[in-house]
Amino acid sequence: MKKLILLISFFLSVTAFSAYPSDQCHIIYGMWSIYKPYEWVNDHKQPNGMNVDLLKALTSAAGCTYEIVAGNYKDNLRKLESGEIDMMSISPVRSANSFAAPIPTSIVLYRYIFTRTNMPYLTNIDELKNKTVLVVKNTYSHSFLVEHGSEYNIHIIAYDTSPEAMQALSDGVGDALLSTMELALNSANQIGVKNIRSSFIPNVPAIYGFSVNKNNKELYEKMLVAMEEIKRSGVYFEIIKKWHIRDISTPSWYYYTLIALAAVIVAAFIILIWNKMLKKQVQRKTASLSSL
Repeated sequence: MKKLILLISFFLSVTAFSAYPSDQCHIIYGMWSIYKPYEWVNDHKQPNGMNVDLLKALTSAAGCTYEIVAGNYKDNLRKLESGEIDMMSISPVRSANSFAAPIPTSIVLYRYIFTRTNMPYLTNIDELKNKTVLVVKNTYSHSFLVEHGSEYNIHIIAYDTSPEAMQALSDGVGDALLSTMELALNSANQIGVKNIRSSFIPNVPAIYGFSVNKNNKELYEKMLVAMEEIKRSGVYFEIIKKWHIRDISTPSWYYYTLIALAAVIVAAFIILIWNKMLKKQVQRKTASLSSL
């Protein structure tokens, strides 16, 4: 009898062990701690931002648990490659193509050209020819400049963090900084620079979102299914809407940029209407002359 009980107990323990670990899904997410509004560590030392909310929604839909490890972008890339973390948010960069598998999303980030206020506006990539351009290492902006640097004869100076790059530009280093608006806004607020302004025309679009290590195919499939689920339910788009509203700490030059862009649009509209009116006047005069 005792042998029978021990045999049953052993069977139950083996069954329990094999049933649960194979279904466990625990994600270690590497968060960039200064990329507001997408992901950052707030004043209470808590992770915050759009990616954090999306991570919660994804893990809930996939039946996974998660753990957030905050760090810098460069270290997170290294950890994703080595398998120390399971997932992070990036735009596709050459340095990560060999190991990062992106989860399809609908976010597109643009890069803007930042210059000192005592310099002419630089509004497009062509105007960076023969210039010294500052950039944050390993970002999509950096990857783009490396790829096209020789074509435009751009001298690249890369920094480990955005505040370092922004401070260098403010102090007179280089001609411009290429960055997303979000990263630049966060850096400008952090170090308090006053002599930097942005081009009002977006450049260099690229998708942005979660990526996992290519070797973790099971997690990749889970995240694909979970992403489709939260999009289908509308949760994804509610989170996107929530975080794409600028906060009150946005520096004044950002609003000047919006005003300048609005002025250009209004001017273009007025010119278009004016041209149409002139065209109609010419047509009427031509018709009246033809009737003589």
